Amino acid sequence: MSDATQITAHGYRRDTKRVRRHASTLGRLLRAWRALADQLSMSSTRRRATTRQGLDESIPIEVVGEPQFTANLLSKVSYALSARVKRDVLNLQSDPQRRMAGIIALQSMPTRSISPLLHRLLTDPVDDIRLLAYGMLETIEKTLTQRITAEQSKLLSPISEEERYRSDKALAQAYKELVYSRIVQGDVRRNAAEQADTFARSALGFNPLDAGLWQLRGLLALEARRADDAEAMFRRAVECGFPRQRLLPYLAEIAYLRGDYVEIRSLFSESKGIAPPLLASVVAYWNS
Repeated sequence: MSDATQITAHGYRRDTKRVRRHASTLGRLLRAWRALADQLSMSSTRRRATTRQGLDESIPIEVVGEPQFTANLLSKVSYALSARVKRDVLNLQSDPQRRMAGIIALQSMPTRSISPLLHRLLTDPVDDIRLLAYGMLETIEKTLTQRITAEQSKLLSPISEEERYRSDKALAQAYKELVYSRIVQGDVRRNAAEQADTFARSALGFNPLDAGLWQLRGLLALEARRADDAEAMFRRAVECGFPRQRLLPYLAEIAYLRGDYVEIRSLFSESKGIAPPLLASVVAYWNS
């Protein structure tokens, strides 16, 4: 082989190696580009999936019923933890710091559940616990009072019927919470109940199909031991869509006030399997 041929051959071999290096680099670039393209495609697909599509005029419009109350979920609520904390709080032999931590932990519970406990703690022998209970009760009352004041101020200026309905309903609920939380006592509590019923009636004047307001008025009537009025309002609440299962304990209380024990047994027979844990023993008794 001549020198030119060798040079040419060596040159060819050198060129081949260079091409292979470039091809390898190009291959890596192409693979990276395809991966990026796939990611962009997936992102675009997600955006299209989450973008609201235009209405298809060819699809018929159908009436969809309102969500229904799922009675069996009532039995899924656990009250064991809060009951244990309450026992620890009322146990005078427990460490005061532990009891105070328990009181603070109960703040997440509904006011009507912890208010009786807080009132009991106002006579606790430990000063810090008495002060903590008093402070929590004062905070709850202040919060409700501020809500009431804010809504009442809206009624002082001209507003639409819809706004008046919302304010009346909010006031009825706030006053009702004052009653059921037992934050206030005596004449103040009776006045709060009257105010709650007055604003509920006013709101129903704007929206007579508000089932929650009929239920609220029924609870206030039952609190005042007006059994007939309470039953009529609960019946109206059911007619407006309020779940009857949630009214069974109150209907049973009405039957108890009337001495109708057969009706109590009948009502609690409907509660089998759906009663919350706090009522489980009562339901079991009347079904035994």
